[in-house]
Amino acid sequence: MPTGLVATAGDKAVDLAWKAPSAGSIAVSSYTVTETEQSLGVVTCAATAATACTVSGLTNDTGYTFTIHATNDQGPGPESAPSNEATPEPAAVPGRPTGVMATAGIGSAMVSWAAAPANRSPIGSYAVVSAPDSKTCTTTGDLACTVDGLTNGQPYTFTVTATNGVGPGEASDPSAPVAPVAGDTYHAVTPVRLLDTRYGNGLAGKLYPATPRTFQIAGRASIPAGAKAITGNATIVNASVASSLYLGPSPLAHPAVSTINFNRNDTTGFGVTVALSSTGTLSATYMASSGSADLVLDVTGYFTADATGGTYHPVTPARLLDTRYGNGLSGKLHANAPRTFVVRGRGGVPTDATAVTGNLTVTNASNRFAVYIGPTPIAKPSTSTINFAKNQTRGNSLTVVLGSNGTLSATFMSPGGTIDLVFDVTGYYTSDRTGASYISIQTRVLDSRVGNGISGKLVANTPRVIQVTGRGGIPASASAVTGTISVFSQTSSGAIFLGPIPTAKPGTSSLNFGRYDRAANGVTVVLRSDGTLSATYMATARTSTDVVLDITGYFVPTSVQPVAWTADLYDTRADRFQDPDYTACTSAATMSMLNEVSYAGGAAGLVWVPDTSYATQESMLAYERAHQTMLSTSFGTDPHGWRNALNYYGWGSMQAGVYRDASYSSFDDAAKGAVSALARFHKPVGILALAGGHAEFITGYQVTGDDPSTGSMNFTVVGVDLTDPLAYNAHRDTWVSLADWESGSTWIRFSPYLETDSPYIDPVDGSIGYNEWHGKWVTIEPAK
Repeated sequence: MPTGLVATAGDKAVDLAWKAPSAGSIAVSSYTVTETEQSLGVVTCAATAATACTVSGLTNDTGYTFTIHATNDQGPGPESAPSNEATPEPAAVPGRPTGVMATAGIGSAMVSWAAAPANRSPIGSYAVVSAPDSKTCTTTGDLACTVDGLTNGQPYTFTVTATNGVGPGEASDPSAPVAPVAGDTYHAVTPVRLLDTRYGNGLAGKLYPATPRTFQIAGRASIPAGAKAITGNATIVNASVASSLYLGPSPLAHPAVSTINFNRNDTTGFGVTVALSSTGTLSATYMASSGSADLVLDVTGYFTADATGGTYHPVTPARLLDTRYGNGLSGKLHANAPRTFVVRGRGGVPTDATAVTGNLTVTNASNRFAVYIGPTPIAKPSTSTINFAKNQTRGNSLTVVLGSNGTLSATFMSPGGTIDLVFDVTGYYTSDRTGASYISIQTRVLDSRVGNGISGKLVANTPRVIQVTGRGGIPASASAVTGTISVFSQTSSGAIFLGPIPTAKPGTSSLNFGRYDRAANGVTVVLRSDGTLSATYMATARTSTDVVLDITGYFVPTSVQPVAWTADLYDTRADRFQDPDYTACTSAATMSMLNEVSYAGGAAGLVWVPDTSYATQESMLAYERAHQTMLSTSFGTDPHGWRNALNYYGWGSMQAGVYRDASYSSFDDAAKGAVSALARFHKPVGILALAGGHAEFITGYQVTGDDPSTGSMNFTVVGVDLTDPLAYNAHRDTWVSLADWESGSTWIRFSPYLETDSPYIDPVDGSIGYNEWHGKWVTIEPAK
């Protein structure tokens, strides 16, 4: 007998879906559908899948109920239980799009939205209109487009209207207002030295207290006359007094902020992103009461006020090089022997990246001096990236052009000895307008000494959150910032992590320092979607430090095209099909999901060995049935049993907590929650389909807006890569648009859970399944 018959109403039609009966050794040859409520009797049902069909020619606004029976060589079988009542309705204009979001760019705004209800007629197009100015963009399928021709500085809101075969629907609610801005684009160059006071390059003679010195940048070497700002590396040499130095566009005798802090007699390199004056100059001030210092500046790139350069894409910090552990390069660097490592294609850096930002750290140095990092391997470089003493651990930020093959090369510049080298990438530039443009600014957003940004010192290993946007002239549309981070009054040596996500144990660092160091470093760092940054003092327990963050600029989306993020974990070796056991969809999905995790490199604590044997599937199915919360006779799919099997077989315990079951009150929330979990934890996500009667999973996604791997929910789902363990459905890593996922064919549609036989308390979380799931969209998501 077929089971789980579900009826879904359309326009003069009803879609039916069911579960096949246990046919034994004799295959089902046909199904017969009978309408019972209106006494139509046996009706024609055009097959859309092996266990799905559509009854057409019905009367709208009339309720229908159906039963079904199977026939094989032995004859017809018993009639199924009745379906739910379905009432066809005529097609109507689309509903209103929801979730309209706008992101300001340069003279433009990228607008995204959630799909409108199609109301039984496929949506053909969307139209976006600005207020004021009535500027428009249209799309035939995408859920985002860019409105061009806007006035910089003018606030705009946007509405979206959907059109289907019946006509246009009602416009959406307006988006929140955004104001387009003007910004600069970036040109990376091979590092060039444009200042060295020791040898009269740029300026002759040392810097003295409270005496600003001005030197020319634009118009020299490869830096054009129109340059607005530069990236580079500033190095203090021969400092006779521990103090600070200011570097900026204006000559200031007593600057309010510093660019670099240093110890007496220290040689300190420091990454900078700094605006030039209107004449293309920079000014430097030695901020001490006595003494003197020399200053060196190597320029690595410049910004221009046009679209001729590249745009910036911030990423969550990722470690691309650690010679201590064979990451990127294996073994220490030896003096004057360049080493080359791959950057493109790793840590979120794509194959078209032209330059990267990041933080370079030297440790285990058996001799003093410097490291050069750049696009080409050079045994005796004329510029440097970081300077350090013997046995010192020191970090420095950088922006550097990549080699033509997507690599960077590093040279330990010393008479002898070895070092270990660590590089954390924080972003990249591309030579198009898909990223963000730069705007120079000077503002302090954090000084824990005076309660600016946060109140009180940072305590070791306790993340603190700082609001950045909406302060000091930094707009809500800013996606990343450049600046200087400094520490004061630290009670032990350690490091500072600065990034978008609060974390007590970061895997990367932004600044390293000793207990008595006057320490600072430049940063280029992505903001969280709410415009915040998080800082963690990485040190021994019960220690603390004050922190200061000065912003020198911010990035805003250029938004010529919607920024798209994609990923897919699918591996062809992973799948375990449901055949021959037609009730084993969750065990087949569990095996495939665990295989995807294993083939992708595994995860901490993973004990599963990739397997696609039917015996293992049967064992898993038995485990699910013993540890689920639905009746043993149920034909529904139990999320608790699915979750328990994933945790037990993958990590050795039902309570492992790697996977959880989640329920959402709307399809849009469920879709975004599933994609966010997949992106953040790099594990497949389970989907309860067929009103809760069938298990499927997704391994990939495409979204526009924010990168979902950062934890931001400020994105729009375009579609997902779906895999169905029921073999004859043939959905293997199948691309499914958001609209089809919500309202497409029976075996693709992600629908609310309607199973009613889940009366037992879950052994893990103490919840009753019915209360958690009924009428909601249910997923099985990774949580760590």
